[in-house]
Amino acid sequence: MPILRWYAEGYKLNGQAKLIEVLDDLSGKIETEFPNDLDIQAELHHKSAEIYLMKGNLPKALFHAETALKIRRSIFGDRNAEVAKDMYYLASVYKRISKYNQMKNFTKKRRRSFGKLIPIMRICHFSWKISEIF
Repeated sequence: MPILRWYAEGYKLNGQAKLIEVLDDLSGKIETEFPNDLDIQAELHHKSAEIYLMKGNLPKALFHAETALKIRRSIFGDRNAEVAKDMYYLASVYKRISKYNQMKNFTKKRRRSFGKLIPIMRICHFSWKISEIF
């Protein structure tokens, strides 16, 4: 077994970390590790939201989805495919935690701004019924 130093990532887990534990540890360091690259920060928050959503950890999924959207909006404004993607995933978190009003508001705004983008993403990524979204 390798010798783990106090300064090494994963030290406190004695080399026995599960992937989700590593994500928990690293997700709080995104801004520190990538202070000058907002796009990387946004993508890491987006991926963290996806993983936490799949694992059913909805509070963490919500935090990361909201953070990803906030960062992307600061970079691109509202009319951008990456912003639409993050709004879509935030709406999916809202759906899982039964915040239907917030979900519908986000998807209606995106539909007006991007036309067919959201239904295409819905078909590709989820099996929602159109009536659930619009």
